Amino acid sequence: MRAKLATPAGAAALQLRKQTVERTFGTMKAQLGLRQFLHRGLAAAQAEFTLCALAVNLQKLARWLQGGGSLEQLHKAAA
Repeated sequence: MRAKLATPAGAAALQLRKQTVERTFGTMKAQLGLRQFLHRGLAAAQAEFTLCALAVNLQKLARWLQGGGSLEQLHKAAA
């Protein structure tokens, strides 16, 4: 793994991961308070995480719509 990260392509991939994936988990922890699961069991934890991810995605959608995006653009991008 260290050899892969030592290459320019590996370093670029790591930077991209830090910008996209890690930021989302940081948002879940800092803004939504998901530091530990409140329910027991895998199914309950999955449901709790799914609700948290839904909240993050709704926040992103609301920000995008406020910035001038439209639902028609969203439908075209999804197709």
